[in-house]
Amino acid sequence: MTTDQYAALAEDYEKMKNLPWARHVEKFTFFGAIGDVQGKTILDVACGSGYYTRLLRRRGAAEIVGVDVSEAMINVARRKEAAEPLGITYHVHDVSGMPQLGNFDLVVSAYLLNYALDEAMLTAMCQRILDNLAEHGTFIYFGMNPSYRHGKDDRTKFAKYKLAITSITPMAEGLELRISSLQDPISFVAYHLPMPIYERVLARAGFTKVEWLPPKVSDEGVKEFGEEFWNDTLNDPLTTAMRASR
Repeated sequence: MTTDQYAALAEDYEKMKNLPWARHVEKFTFFGAIGDVQGKTILDVACGSGYYTRLLRRRGAAEIVGVDVSEAMINVARRKEAAEPLGITYHVHDVSGMPQLGNFDLVVSAYLLNYALDEAMLTAMCQRILDNLAEHGTFIYFGMNPSYRHGKDDRTKFAKYKLAITSITPMAEGLELRISSLQDPISFVAYHLPMPIYERVLARAGFTKVEWLPPKVSDEGVKEFGEEFWNDTLNDPLTTAMRASR
């Protein structure tokens, strides 16, 4: 990404983590894929204002570093760190050109790869991630599902989760999507590249085992909203988790 689309949203972006879908699907699936972090070193890429970075530190990570392309987001993260010190370090980098910041047990990311405009940018991101992984390290990702079948109902399908895809624009290698919160005046642009591109890129970067993990709903989410409420996000999931080993 070359522009900071989050500059005007940095202070308010974490409000999206209060949406039912984020609380009961995103967080539950992402942390389920990450597993136990006790004593591990972690690089959180596309960390935003540090929401998951702070949670992972509180769950026992020995060291955690956050990286985001948005200086505004990192400024918010640093202010939160200053107000409640957890020993987290934050850096501003475009991940596609990120230097080696260490040899981490885990690189984690919620919503990074779906900002790749094309295969070349996706390749650069994955190579930089691999460069920061220790031997036998693991990359855990949560984001847009490369296998999702976009259709005419995208504008309304996720309204009950307070989310909407408000525009879809074809690109050379995929689709440009504008995703909006229906609860707060927050929207952002992401990109959908098809699964074959992801498979080629991850293999080319050097990841030896790649697992795509479908989203799951927390028990609390089922109790609060019922099982049927979640069918649209489980039967044809807009998002997914992924675990890739070095």
